[in-house]
Amino acid sequence: MTPKQAVASINYVITTLIQAGLSDEQRYPILRSTGNRCMEVGIEGAPNLSATLKDVPYDEAFLEIEKAGAFNIKMIDGALIQFAYTFERNAVNSHRLAFFPAPSLVSYDEARALYDGDEIYGDIVGRYLVRFPIRFDFSASDEEHIEFNHPKSHLTLGQYKNCRIPVSGPLTPVRFTRFIVRNFYFSAMEMVKFSEVAERVMLNETITVKERSITHMIA
Repeated sequence: MTPKQAVASINYVITTLIQAGLSDEQRYPILRSTGNRCMEVGIEGAPNLSATLKDVPYDEAFLEIEKAGAFNIKMIDGALIQFAYTFERNAVNSHRLAFFPAPSLVSYDEARALYDGDEIYGDIVGRYLVRFPIRFDFSASDEEHIEFNHPKSHLTLGQYKNCRIPVSGPLTPVRFTRFIVRNFYFSAMEMVKFSEVAERVMLNETITVKERSITHMIA
């Protein structure tokens, strides 16, 4: 996947979610040079909040991300989706793919007309739900890689500092979005029509043999 292909893929995801009625607000990706043969896919005008939001309660962090416009997609339930990639010599060097569920939703009793008869909301509304961020991180750096403890590609759940579940490799925007829709908007699965070709595209595996011996995910 080249930088231009990454931008095209994110735009394709945005268009598909709009057509499915799942996207409420969109911010399109931009491509910029960061040095010698290095490129970055980011969000136009959005600041890098990763440092300032460290050790901040989730509801506060969510509001800061939303306020800063640091998202590509705002879903119909208020959840935010981010795509960020860096490239070196046209190869994916790192990525940060994040899903931030809205910390709170209008209750069913307060918006009964909105939710009645809408199966999509059946998966995302409910007082028993605990909402937490989900992030897929990838770094091709051998220096950052620590086998088991810091896999090159890993999944982080919530804000647990040492939660790094090994992933077989980096994810494309389409495969990340399909993961989010399948697990958190299941009732809308049939409305999200990605092409079979787009869903099959996978990036090179980076997981080690030893990391594959423990519980892990396939990208």
